[in-house]
Amino acid sequence: MELTKECLYNQIQRYLYSHNFADLKVFSKQYFHSIMAPCYSDNSKVEPYSVISIDFNDMQKINEKGIKRGDKILHDSIKLMQSILPESSYCIRNGGDEFLFFLKDIPKEEALEYEKKIHEQLHLYSKKIRGATVTSYTVCSKDANNLSSLVDIADSAINAQKHIAKETRTIGNWDILQDKATENFSTFFKTLRFHNFPMETYHMKNILLHVINSYDTFALEDNTSVSEVSKENTYSENMRKIYYLDNLQDLNNLFVNNRYKVPTSEELYGFETSTFANVLNYLVRDPLTMHFNKSYLVNHLLEDEKQNFKALRISSAFVKISNTLNSSHSSTDKQIEKIENEVYSFLNEKINFNQDPFSNIPMNYMISLDGGDMLLALNPNTDLNVDDIKDFLNEKNLKHYSHDNLLRVAIADSFQNLNSRNFEKILSSQAQECNKNKIPLINDLLNDDIVANLLNVTLKDTMLFYKSLVPDPRDISAKTKYVDLISKTILNLYSSLDVVHEDIKPQSAFSKFTSKISTIFKKKQPTFSPVVSLENSGSTIHPHTIASFVPKAEIDYSKIKYNQNKILDNEKNIECR
Repeated sequence: MELTKECLYNQIQRYLYSHNFADLKVFSKQYFHSIMAPCYSDNSKVEPYSVISIDFNDMQKINEKGIKRGDKILHDSIKLMQSILPESSYCIRNGGDEFLFFLKDIPKEEALEYEKKIHEQLHLYSKKIRGATVTSYTVCSKDANNLSSLVDIADSAINAQKHIAKETRTIGNWDILQDKATENFSTFFKTLRFHNFPMETYHMKNILLHVINSYDTFALEDNTSVSEVSKENTYSENMRKIYYLDNLQDLNNLFVNNRYKVPTSEELYGFETSTFANVLNYLVRDPLTMHFNKSYLVNHLLEDEKQNFKALRISSAFVKISNTLNSSHSSTDKQIEKIENEVYSFLNEKINFNQDPFSNIPMNYMISLDGGDMLLALNPNTDLNVDDIKDFLNEKNLKHYSHDNLLRVAIADSFQNLNSRNFEKILSSQAQECNKNKIPLINDLLNDDIVANLLNVTLKDTMLFYKSLVPDPRDISAKTKYVDLISKTILNLYSSLDVVHEDIKPQSAFSKFTSKISTIFKKKQPTFSPVVSLENSGSTIHPHTIASFVPKAEIDYSKIKYNQNKILDNEKNIECR
């Protein structure tokens, strides 16, 4: 590639915008972290601005009917919003269904009016955009020191709005509690991937016992909310280390002002050729690990239809659990970065990886995918044994679980031939293989204290609302009602999982189970029990955390059986991550 300003700028244009939104000139998340965030790292030194943060509602349900349908709705909705906002504004895709509208020189009062118009127009054109709605929040440069902090503020506010909206849609306080418990424990099961493989019954027994035993601990705490960990700007830290530019604001203006036209030679004149080379180098990399990103794979490596790679996917397990336990993505990001660098160092001792974005020799690449996954895209003649990688990863996976050492790694079964025609299919099939290979890791996790910690997070969030209902948490009738409600919710959710023995109808089997539990909990006289240990979890509940009632009844869990092979029939439904 010719290293002229014009040639480099043309290449940069291929990576500036988000996939499927290039025609609308919606900037990518990579652009946000490589140019915009550093550009607005000190709001006291820039002109005033406002940001409207947009989060689409219920996109998961929409995508269940087809990803392309969901993408079309997002595309049409963003196009509609752009028609409302001033021409000087521009959009950034900050996540799957999360977008930012940057309004330069627009005060907050005026930005709030634009936000109001967005909702009005979405309602007016509801039929065209298939009823899409958004939750939004507007901030301005005076609200925080930098752009990244403003985005965090808006993100927290939107999450709070969605939480309140769910509560107000439900009538009756105990109904709200049940709705909240259903949401929380549904996330708990999905986080532990119980919808993908059989869960042993003793695990369910331990969960129910934990609900009972932990009641007093949470009910008597002064503050039961999940502690929030301050978000660290990992991306900005990386930027300060490797990306120094004195004219970031001018660079951002160049890209923003030339979204719909080609810049003139005079506009390019003020920048060094090395500046554009540096920008291009950063846009093709993952901002966290600095390995090449998926956009680079699609736009460059697979540009030649005759190009083939020897591809292998390596996948991080328990990303969602880590985010939940740490109440932040920053700790998980650090774990992902550590894993990818360890794998890279191990492999780099065996083969040579390409460091130059636009050199084709040697043709070995480490590609960072979404969710902490990696893809090895290697020269077809590269001599690398999958078993050697598996042995290395298995050794890493034996480490003791902790909040800051929670992620584990699974690998696809074998290398696959990858090219421009089949790459989406290969990525998807290897993702399924990785998820199947995560099952042994999940079984190990279930026997660790970390599950009890995850359960505590789930229970504390539910208990927070319960305490707003009940003036005295020692009220035995309220306590019984709470445990009954939570237990039924857990069992009903679990009964809906398609992992039970095919000869036993889930609903009837668990209906009897739930009924028996309910009968026990509704006994008027509480009984007392010594310390209860969570079987196979390695942890013992402290005497002070024991609830004042534990049922003295034996439940025959052996009657509920599972077909260990049935999940193999559902491999195609296993989600990535």
